[in-house]
Amino acid sequence: MTRGLQQDVRERPALCEGRGEPYLPAEPKTIWAFIDDCAKEGKKPATIKRYVATIARVPAAAGLLNPCSERSPMT
Repeated sequence: MTRGLQQDVRERPALCEGRGEPYLPAEPKTIWAFIDDCAKEGKKPATIKRYVATIARVPAAAGLLNPCSERSPMT
């Protein structure tokens, strides 16, 4: 696992816990809130795109559907 991916995996659980929402499976509203918070914090678009890519990869590793996919029943 790359350092960037490791950092990304640590970043979002803290947000979810702070909001009282589950990390896995991710709800689309939680993902949007995370993206919005990142933008408000001044994160660069490339960083936010990397976070979204990580959000898409982590559930697959846990055997869950990608919450960022249009095929996901969670959207």
